[in-house]
Amino acid sequence: NKLIISEYNIRMARDQDPRLPSRLLVREGLSPTNDEVRSRIRELLMGAEIAGQYRLDTYIMAGGFGHGWGATDLQTGKEVFVKTFKSQEEFGQGADTVVAKMVEELETAERIMKVQRLMNHRNVVSVLKVPRNAMIKVPSTGQQGACFHGIITEYCDGGELFNYIVIPKESGGLQGCAFNEKQARFLFRQIIDLLLALHYPPEGEPAYYHGDIKDQNFVVSGSTLKLIDYGTLSKVQDNVGPAKHMTRSHQQPFHNNCESVDLWAAGIILLDMLLISSVGQMFKVSMGMNRGVTELKHGKFWDKIHMKLMQTDTNNCLLQNRPDSAQDLLRKIFVMEPRNSLNVKEIASHPWLKGPVP
Repeated sequence: NKLIISEYNIRMARDQDPRLPSRLLVREGLSPTNDEVRSRIRELLMGAEIAGQYRLDTYIMAGGFGHGWGATDLQTGKEVFVKTFKSQEEFGQGADTVVAKMVEELETAERIMKVQRLMNHRNVVSVLKVPRNAMIKVPSTGQQGACFHGIITEYCDGGELFNYIVIPKESGGLQGCAFNEKQARFLFRQIIDLLLALHYPPEGEPAYYHGDIKDQNFVVSGSTLKLIDYGTLSKVQDNVGPAKHMTRSHQQPFHNNCESVDLWAAGIILLDMLLISSVGQMFKVSMGMNRGVTELKHGKFWDKIHMKLMQTDTNNCLLQNRPDSAQDLLRKIFVMEPRNSLNVKEIASHPWLKGPVP
């Protein structure tokens, strides 16, 4: 009976609604409106103290389920990143449907936090703590309660890799930003190092498959790239059936094993770094078709790139096709016949990756 009660209590705690209780966001006796909470969440939570250890100092971003904050670890004085989940008022109608996804995100963070080889890897943002039912004190409203659920990770100061590849135009909209060959090589080496850690573990440990490698899921910390999104991470041995990338523009019909799917996606990041400013995105979904996949099938992929670069960027390294060139490396990633493609270890040994970096 004690065991049954214990398991019941654990499950109740884990399934508890992670949304931030609305009562924390208003002073005693007042009722919040949805619009008020949505518009004032930054000032309402600023300075909030979590688990007696972390203080929210800087609002960074809003996501699908929560908010990102720069915070101070009051015990060490170091900066950390805190994810707080949104309140019910911020979701509006259909809010209850997001609870299961929030719980899954918390459980994923708890699970990944225990994989020490990933938490210690220089190219992975480490999870420091996953507070559940922790005390939160909100100075702006004078409210507090043991009801906070969130994720605390190391802090990275540089923002998403995506924001270096695509930047705002002065006239409005977005434009590609050119990386030179040395810069692209320096960053791509780090992505390959990460894939090696995921897919080639020490003996006796499981390999991991990410399934959503893309520029939006890497942040820059100093000169280091770090993976920030673990929501799709799973053990390779647990994947049943063909592997498929989560993002439509990165999906392709040629490869369906976990390692190849992650490697193909890494290749797209390298291609974008070298090409997007002069040619645009090659792997882009429009009218239900992936432009890059279609060009590969028709044998026109590299001819199209060559033609456009001759018009826009005659110094681009992708015009070269030697055994030690970036084009040669990418040709060995974007292969339509799986038996002819290279694995991550073989790509890591490609001569282009051994060239100079900044």
